[in-house]
Amino acid sequence: IIQAQYVGVKVFREGLAAVNVNDEMSLGQWGYINSTGDMVIAPQFWLVNSFQEGLAGVLPTGGTNWMYIDRMGQEVIGQLTEKKPFIYGAQPFKNGVACVEAATDRTAFKRTEGYQTKKRKGQEGMWGFIDKTGRVIALEFDHAMSFVEGFAVVEKGGKFGYVTPDCEIVIPPQFDKANSFSEGLASVQIKKK
Repeated sequence: IIQAQYVGVKVFREGLAAVNVNDEMSLGQWGYINSTGDMVIAPQFWLVNSFQEGLAGVLPTGGTNWMYIDRMGQEVIGQLTEKKPFIYGAQPFKNGVACVEAATDRTAFKRTEGYQTKKRKGQEGMWGFIDKTGRVIALEFDHAMSFVEGFAVVEKGGKFGYVTPDCEIVIPPQFDKANSFSEGLASVQIKKK
């Protein structure tokens, strides 16, 4: 249906798929195509998420601050309105809430070893949740994951627990590791068990 022409693709969500083009004009940047292969949002991003609930998290090429765009490619959420306004990790929206990592300094997250490592120059960010207007619901965790079955895994002080979408702690951080819920259950680890 769509010829092999990209160096990277993501799944179609909400009628759009992120594609990584590798040509002289885009230098391997990500953009979005529709189901007929037409480029709807021009390649201009270094990293991207798939669309969910009408928004996608993207990191502009050369930037350090993630933002959320709509299906037309327009910025909807750029900076937060809290004390830590810059977004350095943007997960997809689920049930009107997205998990983000934020910090006060735009340059705080220049990683020294790869994108997935925690070795960074400068401050660590705080993880939490925002709504679709960019309003911070909570930004107080050492790490957090997206909501699954109404609960999100959060880490605080080296221990893991669970919160609801309004950030009410329903299972206090007490586990050494924890996974998202699936079919009403979640696996957790205490010490080596």
